Amino acid sequence: WDVFESITGWATTEGTGIEVQELKGFGLGEDGTAWVELDSHDNSSMKQDIPTAPDTSYQLSFAYSPRPKVAAESNGIEVYWNGELIDTIQAQGDRRNYWQTYTYNVLASELDLTALEFRAVGKEDKKGGFIDAVAVQEIIL
Repeated sequence: WDVFESITGWATTEGTGIEVQELKGFGLGEDGTAWVELDSHDNSSMKQDIPTAPDTSYQLSFAYSPRPKVAAESNGIEVYWNGELIDTIQAQGDRRNYWQTYTYNVLASELDLTALEFRAVGKEDKKGGFIDAVAVQEIIL
């Protein structure tokens, strides 16, 4: 694992940085071998400005897993779309990664870019929830 100020498409907005993990003892990622944790040294956040068509509907999805063997109060993640909190997720960690996909229908901003942000919340103990397989797709009617 390592901590980065930015990774492809994402930038740290608060805290120490974006921790990219590939710990075989925890199991696999949802769509590969690596995933992100945002409580590497303290609660951190990462943001991406996504090109969108103004006032267009999109489907946001991502996979979340609580960190194995860690209490729910340490595994919290907040999800923001266009600056608005759309969900807070936390769960008790089991023995290995347990990925669950979350899906939301969201509306783009009035501009050509819409911000997507994930924030670690809860106890700052270097053990936070995991994020993987983030996707945003326009909803075609």
